[in-house]
Amino acid sequence: MDSRFHFKQFSVMHDMSTMKVGTDAMLLGAWANIPETCASVLDIGTGCGVISLMIAQRTQAEIWGVDIHAPSIEQAGQNAVASPWADRLHFMQKDIRTMSKECERKFDLIVSNPPFFSHSLLSHSPSRNLSRHTVTLTSADMAEAVSCLLACKGLFAVILPSGYASGLQSALQRNGLQLLRQCTIYPKQGKPSHRMLLEFKSMQEKTETKQEQLCIRDEHNQYTADYMALTKAYHTIF
Repeated sequence: MDSRFHFKQFSVMHDMSTMKVGTDAMLLGAWANIPETCASVLDIGTGCGVISLMIAQRTQAEIWGVDIHAPSIEQAGQNAVASPWADRLHFMQKDIRTMSKECERKFDLIVSNPPFFSHSLLSHSPSRNLSRHTVTLTSADMAEAVSCLLACKGLFAVILPSGYASGLQSALQRNGLQLLRQCTIYPKQGKPSHRMLLEFKSMQEKTETKQEQLCIRDEHNQYTADYMALTKAYHTIF
C-alpha cells in the first residue's frame, strides 16, 4: 500500500514522523506570506518536512527544518531528496532553544505548527507527545527563540488551536513582535472556530492587525470556495 501523501508537485512519506500530514499543515503552508526578498526560511518542528516543502514550491529561498525527533528528520530528508527542491532543503535534529543561542543566521520567514496541548492528557506515544504537547517547548520558549532568529523585517507565521493563540501572542509581544495578520479558522459552517493562523513581525513600525476568516467545509460538508482557492496549488483533488 502506498503510504505517501500526494501533492500536485511533490509527495510526502510521513509514517516515521511525529505528526502526519493534515489540514493544519496544509493551511499554514498555503497561508503564510513570503517576504518579497526572502532568502532564508526556518520551519520549527518540521516533522516530515511537509510545510518546508510547501514553502519551497513558492520561493527560491534556502529552507531549514528543525525537529528534536530523529526519525522525523530522517524522513524529512528522504522527502526532500525525492522533491524538485532537494538542493534548497536542509533538515537538522536540533532543539530550537539551543539553536537560537548558537545560530548567527537570521531568517526572513519562520513558520511553525508547534506543540500546544499543555493541559491535556498525554498520549501513550512519546513521539506524539513531542509534537502535540508542550512537554519540551513552552510559549515563552518559542517566543524567545523566534525573536532571536527572525530577521529585522522578517515574518513569523504559526497555526494554533483557538484557545492557545492569546498565550503565544502575549509571549511574542513581550519579545518585541506584533500581530500583523490573524485568520480565524472554522472547520464547518455553523461550527465554532477551532484554529487560528497568526502572522507576526517586529514592533519597529506599528501596524494595525488585519483580520481574516476561513471556513473549511460548508453545510453540506463540501470544501468551501475559499479553502479551495487557498490550497489549490497543493491539493490534488482541486
